Amino acid sequence: MIGEWQKMDTAPKDRQILLDVGLPWPVVGAYHSLYDEWTFASFNIGLYKSEYIDAYFETEYEKTPKFWRELPKLKGQK
Repeated sequence: MIGEWQKMDTAPKDRQILLDVGLPWPVVGAYHSLYDEWTFASFNIGLYKSEYIDAYFETEYEKTPKFWRELPKLKGQK
């Protein structure tokens, strides 16, 4: 169990966590102190003439995520 969604004012800024940034799914993100924002990777797929041609990640920045929660542990991880 990874706990309930929590308010952002309690979010740790020293590790990766799950963030609710308003997408239909949670994202893994981390605090970026230089920009005073949260960062996460957005998965994108390029299309050309309605066909997939490229899959790539873009770095996104979010000033005010809605909620956060801890990442789940892998099986056997302490």
